[in-house]
Amino acid sequence: MRPRRCFLSLLLLLCSLPLLAQEYKLSGRVTGGEGEAVVGARVTLSHEGQILAFAFTRKGGRFALISDRSYPRMMLSISHLSYETDSISLTPDRHEVTLRLSPRVSQLQEVTVEAYPIIERSDTLTYLLRSFTEAGDYTLEDAIKRLPGVEVDPKGQISYLGKAISHFYIEGMDLLGGQYHKATRNLDAKKVASVDVMRHHQDRKIDKDVPTNDVALNVRLEKEAKSRPIWSGSGAIGYGGRVRYDASLSSMLFAHSMQYMALLSGGNQTERARDDALDLIVRGDSPTALAERVIGEASASAPPIDRELYISPLDLSVSGSVLRALSDDRQLRVQARYGRSSAGYGYAIERHFADGTVISEESNPTALVHLPGVEVEYRDNQEGYYLSNSFVLDGKISDDQLPTLLGGGGSHFVQKQSRGLSLLDEIAYSRRRGTQNHRVEGRVSLVTIPDQWMGIGSADEVSLRQYAHGGSVGAGATYTLSETRGAHMLLGTLGLTYSGDHVETYQAREGAERTALNDLDVSTTSLDLSTGYTYTRPRGLRCVLNATLALSGNYLSLRNSGDRPLRLSRPIFTINPSLSADFALSPFSEVSLRANYSSGYGGAASFLSAPIRTGLTQTTTGSGTLSESSLINVKGDYRFSQPMKMWFVRLSGGYTRIRSNTLATQTIAEDMIGTGALQTDNTSHLYSGDLTVTKRFHAYKTALRLYTGVSRADYRVMQNEVLLPYSSTTMYLTPELSTTPIRELELSYSYNLSRTMMSYGGASAQPFISYSHRAGVSVPLLTGVVWRTNCRVTTYTAFEGPDRTFPQLSTALSYRQKSFSVDLRVLNLLNHQSYRYLTFDTVNRYAYRYDLRPRTFLLSLRLSL
Repeated sequence: MRPRRCFLSLLLLLCSLPLLAQEYKLSGRVTGGEGEAVVGARVTLSHEGQILAFAFTRKGGRFALISDRSYPRMMLSISHLSYETDSISLTPDRHEVTLRLSPRVSQLQEVTVEAYPIIERSDTLTYLLRSFTEAGDYTLEDAIKRLPGVEVDPKGQISYLGKAISHFYIEGMDLLGGQYHKATRNLDAKKVASVDVMRHHQDRKIDKDVPTNDVALNVRLEKEAKSRPIWSGSGAIGYGGRVRYDASLSSMLFAHSMQYMALLSGGNQTERARDDALDLIVRGDSPTALAERVIGEASASAPPIDRELYISPLDLSVSGSVLRALSDDRQLRVQARYGRSSAGYGYAIERHFADGTVISEESNPTALVHLPGVEVEYRDNQEGYYLSNSFVLDGKISDDQLPTLLGGGGSHFVQKQSRGLSLLDEIAYSRRRGTQNHRVEGRVSLVTIPDQWMGIGSADEVSLRQYAHGGSVGAGATYTLSETRGAHMLLGTLGLTYSGDHVETYQAREGAERTALNDLDVSTTSLDLSTGYTYTRPRGLRCVLNATLALSGNYLSLRNSGDRPLRLSRPIFTINPSLSADFALSPFSEVSLRANYSSGYGGAASFLSAPIRTGLTQTTTGSGTLSESSLINVKGDYRFSQPMKMWFVRLSGGYTRIRSNTLATQTIAEDMIGTGALQTDNTSHLYSGDLTVTKRFHAYKTALRLYTGVSRADYRVMQNEVLLPYSSTTMYLTPELSTTPIRELELSYSYNLSRTMMSYGGASAQPFISYSHRAGVSVPLLTGVVWRTNCRVTTYTAFEGPDRTFPQLSTALSYRQKSFSVDLRVLNLLNHQSYRYLTFDTVNRYAYRYDLRPRTFLLSLRLSL
């Protein structure tokens, strides 16, 4: 209890700090030399270069400013194209001013007005996109990557200061939901005027006073791109071992009351179908069934290089999204998609285990998947009323083939097939009555896996089949009542949920009866009760304190009628308290603290007592024991940002302790890996710390970034009946520099150092060290013609024998004129045949070697209208 008391005391101390500043209001009038009212003048209140508030003069030259805080010395500046700029010094006791501007007497032959690249107003940052883009930035995603404080990962997910965005709007409307990368990768950057980053964003108007840490993005288009169809298309053809081709076509419209986007793409150069079906915004748990996770997909670890260098795809993707604003508050959104993705590649893997056993495989898998889906959402988002209903239907049909050669000899042909369908319907209703907010939410889900199997044998005959099929159903409803009185809010939630899961697995050999049978039914009924308290400081710097206590009573009932019958029925009670604090230390910095304790229990997988074949050399077995665990998690974040000076800093640290009654086990033989769990108490510890610093010198078009961090994990694992306590420590350092010293000449460089150290069983393993250099240059040759080259050199020190170095080089010659571009690219210019890297799995290390596609020449064209 002592750490919890210390943490609560810290929160009370933060809350009791004296009010650092008060809201400051200023009003006044601006006139000209003869007393005439000046309309449209910009009035800016600042302190040491930091803008506190700004406004434009209205009718009569009047203006009014409100700042979250005041300073002993502030500066008030007034500017207008027809008058001389003037400034005066202010003190906090002055709330009314009258200023007279002098007319400009100089006659200018040419006037160029350049807006400041970032505008800060309250919790919104507005980036004027043209101030950051360079000649090679074609898509919106290319441009967003350059915004200081904003990051985009390889999947297209956007984050601000390390936090993933919760909503993506185009002209204030959420057309694409979680699949916003369809817009960022198809919308021409030149058609976008600015990007708003909205911190502490609240999507529901009825909850506008409820504090959040969400971050949202809003894209504002150029005037000529609004209310008219936007067409864009691209095509590519070339040769790299065989003829390569790629094509895409998109149509978009962003009007006041309606938006739509239609996409069509296909080819054998770039993967699109899987990405187009990916949701980058997580809004809740997706419905799943144990049956679809039992066997899994035929996939291997992905190397840290562009998939375009080693994947041979054959893709087709088509999708359409329509959003109709029925009124100012009501809207209807419909999305439909279909994707067909076929990808092939070649790789080899060596699994090195703690006891010295090595299992080697070589495989050339091909994976074919069909991904249909439909989503319909209706929303009525009013100040005192909220109603939404979301319906999602997803399907998946996959067929995988894995011709595999074992290191010990023997050729095998592995096949995997899966069919699945999931349905989810969610409804939410809120009504505000005075100081009370009533909310009701319901959810129904259904998943069915009618057919899933894996076969092992030859290309002509399957000698063993592992089957798994079943499904799950879920239903739940919650009622929440919240009461707000000034800075205080109390809430209580009552919920009732039910979930049921059925899975049947068995193995079938030619001419033999079915064996290794699991026939498992499990159901859980839960009654949840939680209460929470939130304090929000009404004035001055932001301060939000939150405490929640959640109680849950669960009744678990399961039965396995397979080869090893068992029954279990028991009640389970859990308690999950949490504390959080968000505190602004100054207008530029804030601290977030989180601490929570949770207890829970495992799912039905623990009771699959008969072994299940998941691969050519892998089997898994449940523990037969209900796994129970408790978790303590503490996390802190410090964020510092001065957008006007383009300084962004994020420092985070965390600690997690997991206590469980089961221990992971492995049984290693020369040709088979068995995994399971043993009933024994154990505790794991995880520590992490990260620092991200971004600074942009806008006048010199230069950006500096630094990513560094360390993480440590302490675990225990059982391998071949030997208990191995182990620890893993990873440190990384990545500085980046990009600069444009002269017009259209762009240089970039980044260095990455990663070091992983492991120890187990009292001995330390050889550390794994990798360091890489990435350099890029973009050189203007003629008007509109740019030559670009990117080089990456990676060195690993953990392979057997000497260090391994893998250079990669690609180059391109581009021509762009307005919204038309032509690129001649050469990929894998050095024509390297393979790429190797290393990963860790507890006390084991896996060495991969991926076959690369040969040198590829590609001619690409893009057009946006």
